[in-house]
Parts: sequence; C-alpha cells; structure tokens
Amino acid sequence: AHLRLGDMDWHGQGGPANRTSAVEHYQIAASRRSHQGLFLMGYAHHFGIGVERNLTKAKRFYKRSGSNEHFTKVPSYIALSLLFSQQTVESFLSSAFQSGLIPQDQVPEPDVMGSLSMHVVALTVLLCLLIPCILGF
Repeated sequence: AHLRLGDMDWHGQGGPANRTSAVEHYQIAASRRSHQGLFLMGYAHHFGIGVERNLTKAKRFYKRSGSNEHFTKVPSYIALSLLFSQQTVESFLSSAFQSGLIPQDQVPEPDVMGSLSMHVVALTVLLCLLIPCILGF
C-alpha cells in the first residue's frame, strides 16, 4: 500500500507531486522488506530526490533490494554499476580539478542531481558499458 501511495505522491496523482512525501512512503515500504521500496530508497539517495544525496546509503539500499529471487535483481545490479562508475568518475574529476590538471575556469557547475553534469554522465555510461565486458558478463 505504501508503494502505491509513494508512487501517487511521486507522480502527483490526486494533488501536486511531493517527492519528500513519496520517499517517506517508500521508507515505510522498505522497512517492511519491500524490494521495490528498498530500490526506490536507493534511487532517492543516489540522486538526492526527496532526501539529501548520500551515495553510501544508496549503495546499501540497492544491495538490499537485489536478492536472487526477486525481479529487482537486474535493476539493482545496473544501479550499483552506475553508482560505482559515477563515484569513480566524480572522484577522478575532483582529483583532476584539485591538482590543477584541469584549470579552475573549466570546472563545470554541479547540476540539480548533484553530479558534474554531462562530463560525469558521458564517462559513467562509458564505464557502465566497459565494466561488464572487463568482468566477463
């Protein structure tokens, strides 16, 4: 029931969209061992929607949501790959900016999702495509 209420708040069905309220409903569903609720809490923490962005919590929720016998296994694996790639790219770019490898006047502004916009997206997608090949999947 809380998944449905969260979805209604997320998409603004029956009123204006309220992502904070949606995340509260997803949290209740997750606390009741809903794999979908766990995945959605990971997503919310990953992108800072309705809660403060926290990649450690996102990783924890994604891992808990992807059990072997549940349909959230594949989305959880993909989300964890994206999260790992995003953390790697953001760490690399942060080091490059701080070391002066990339001039300060070329530092992109963070976007609303809290990441470094298209630079991070492009490198993350590339890594997401390469990681399974490297690991032999």
